[in-house]
Amino acid sequence: MSVARNLLLTGGIVHPFETAAAALAGVLRGHGIESVVTMDIEGGLAELPRGWFDLLTIFALRWTMADDKYAAHRAQWALSISAAGRAAILAHLSSGRGLFGVHTASICFDDWPGWGEALGGAWVWGASSHPPLGLVDVGVVEPHHPLVRGIGDFTLTDEVYGDLALHHDVVPLMQAPPSAATAERIPCFGNGV
Repeated sequence: MSVARNLLLTGGIVHPFETAAAALAGVLRGHGIESVVTMDIEGGLAELPRGWFDLLTIFALRWTMADDKYAAHRAQWALSISAAGRAAILAHLSSGRGLFGVHTASICFDDWPGWGEALGGAWVWGASSHPPLGLVDVGVVEPHHPLVRGIGDFTLTDEVYGDLALHHDVVPLMQAPPSAATAERIPCFGNGV
């Protein structure tokens, strides 16, 4: 089995990214994917054009933090992704390499509309939300899709995001029941094969 190389960009507020990213890298390793993990988003993206990575994973909470309630975190965690970083992501995807957005990825890079298009969806400030952390039942709705083939329904502890701006060509593969904030089921999506 050949080993795929993954660039895992992480870091941010409120979540235990350091330990969780290491755990994610361990899970991926078990599936033949070796990860380089970094909290240096721009430094990591500067490595993408070298073509070393088959997969780019975003498991971070890095955005502009324009709201004053995040003022105490701005110096360390606010990010407006550079033009070079944006170009690196787009070139990576254009070359046929993969993107894996985990949990908070939809909040990242909020001043770049192209991020929501690349990811398949984005957090919308003032509209998107999530309930408190708790048990969530997840149902597979496209069981024959290669990304979820062989996976059955399951329960996990999480905070399921709702009312995201989903790209028009997103195909929901799994879904969670509605939260108090939304009347529709919340899609867990894939954006192609």
